[in-house]
Amino acid sequence: MADLTAYRALLGARLQAQSSYRASFVLDLVANVGIGLLEFSELYVIFSNVTVLGGLDLHATLLVFALSNISFSFGDLLCGHLDALPTYVRTGTLDAMLLRPLPLLGQLVCSDVSLKRLGRTAVGLIPLPVALPTAHTAWPPITVAPVVRSPLTRTAVFPARCACPVAV
Repeated sequence: MADLTAYRALLGARLQAQSSYRASFVLDLVANVGIGLLEFSELYVIFSNVTVLGGLDLHATLLVFALSNISFSFGDLLCGHLDALPTYVRTGTLDAMLLRPLPLLGQLVCSDVSLKRLGRTAVGLIPLPVALPTAHTAWPPITVAPVVRSPLTRTAVFPARCACPVAV
């Protein structure tokens, strides 16, 4: 329970620091939403020229787009800064974290929680109610379960990419 109090204090300090610069936070949030809208406009341009691409029509692609944006934003929110681990080692920040009586991974996750990344979540949540009923899919329970589970499992996949990068 003491660990949770310490994590709550770390997260609270991080969120308080972000809320003290409201204009910067709003601009970062708008920029993240803008990037997501730019990606959506790319899909719209592609599907204005073709009706089916790779077996997916616009509605099915919109469903994949929404689920991917939601899960990527959650994964990025939780562990998006872990790719800066070599910088933490070089600057000595990791050494300071090793001295604290908390698990290192928990400290790394709490060290840079950035709420501006929730803009990508909004970009994914907006088309989701449109994509679900129009995806031309029968919705028996066997089909609903993967759609509900998908953001959770993909949220775990995106941070794993940062934790063990492999040159492909």
